[in-house]
Amino acid sequence: MNWITYYRWNRWLHKWAGLALSLQLLFWIGGGTIMASLDIDEVHGDHLRHPQSLQLAIADYRYPLNALLVEHGLNAKQVAFISVGNEPVYKIVTDQVSYFSAVSGQPMPTLDKQYITDTARSLFTQTADITSAELLQELPMEARPLRPPMWRVDFADKDNTSFYLHPISGELQRVRSDIWRLFDFVWMLHIMDYDERDDFNHPLLVAFAASALLFTLTGVMLLYQTLVARRPVRKK
Repeated sequence: MNWITYYRWNRWLHKWAGLALSLQLLFWIGGGTIMASLDIDEVHGDHLRHPQSLQLAIADYRYPLNALLVEHGLNAKQVAFISVGNEPVYKIVTDQVSYFSAVSGQPMPTLDKQYITDTARSLFTQTADITSAELLQELPMEARPLRPPMWRVDFADKDNTSFYLHPISGELQRVRSDIWRLFDFVWMLHIMDYDERDDFNHPLLVAFAASALLFTLTGVMLLYQTLVARRPVRKK
């Protein structure tokens, strides 16, 4: 295969690889620029929430912990001492998380809407009305990887902030805002996972990455071939 044929093959591969990649390259470069320009603390919503403290002194826990574990057949991996309202509570981690009153030893009930809205309002750093508060049995994708049920409280601020709070403890689990939603959208385009948005090892991304490599290599070859072709021939 002579030089001209190599050049034509490289130009053909480069052209079609570029055509296939053009839109995705725009997503990669544009999305990467957007993500790099956003403050990650603002993406996480740290500026929208006050620190939440649920700790109490252990002396307030009157129901014996060992008796409670035996009574409910729990093999605790971790135990936290928290408060829900003014009531001391055991947060017990096994294969799941359970909450028990440290006064009565009974499982804690689901918190009502008034308690949740009061908690959300106290944690929110901005001044804005609450537009809705709902106990969700199915969660939107933005709440992943949380599991339902979960309280969602929406605020009428400029960032359309949403708080996701645990239905029993009232713990703030996630903060979502338009900044986070923008980041999540361009992240989806960047890794090309249009379903769960967390898999960057799938075949589609690998195929496009390989095509990008081919596009780059053929571009380098075309540049080299063009420079060689333009090099003046020295006369002997």
